[in-house]
Amino acid sequence: MLKARELTVFDKAIPVLTNINLEIKRGEVAAFIGPNNAGKSALLRALAGGFEHYDGEIRVGSYSLKNSEKAKTQLGYLSSPVAFENYLTGLEWLEVVSAAYHLAPPKRIEAILNLADKLNCKDSLYTILDSADESTKQKVGLIASLLHQPSVVLWDEPINSLDPTSQQEVSELARRVSSDGAAVLIATNNLPWAERVAERFFIMDQGEILSDGTLSQLKSLSRAEDRDLLTIYNSVLHGQ
Repeated sequence: MLKARELTVFDKAIPVLTNINLEIKRGEVAAFIGPNNAGKSALLRALAGGFEHYDGEIRVGSYSLKNSEKAKTQLGYLSSPVAFENYLTGLEWLEVVSAAYHLAPPKRIEAILNLADKLNCKDSLYTILDSADESTKQKVGLIASLLHQPSVVLWDEPINSLDPTSQQEVSELARRVSSDGAAVLIATNNLPWAERVAERFFIMDQGEILSDGTLSQLKSLSRAEDRDLLTIYNSVLHGQ
């Protein structure tokens, strides 16, 4: 569903991604993990079309991201942090987003409230975003990324500011979206949560993918079947 081939990205002449190759299929949940500044956020931004210039190729289904607006309409992106119009309520801002996706007015509210119900935040949507708590803002951003039912979901640190119950709601939402056929890509520093929600893992550092696979595949590569994701992560990054 989503492919990157020999993807290299420079930001102000500084390399942020180097020779990235990946393929995520429909229905998969993939987690990108690594230390701060490893390139996780830059990779999701690149896959979302956030860099005008890059080397290599990104394809969404049969469409090239570089040459097709159709590819971009299939993407649902949560940045970190999320940029809002803070003078609006969460509901008003989501209506603006859904209008940009050309959702018919009756379907806008239905789609917004349906997703808000899954994240248990309906009442919070009537709060002005400038005065809303960080948890509400995060959930509003998550809803915005899914309003148009994208085939590829890109979430950068989706559980920031969320309590354990809300983190579980995001896990369930990711699984629901993937079971509906979307490819879900998540950048996170929370390894225990990543281990619960994802099927595949990409360990990154210094703008490169060092290792990838399912947990069982990574365990096999590390020659220790009883290892958890954190232990494997440290082994790949530090040789521990």
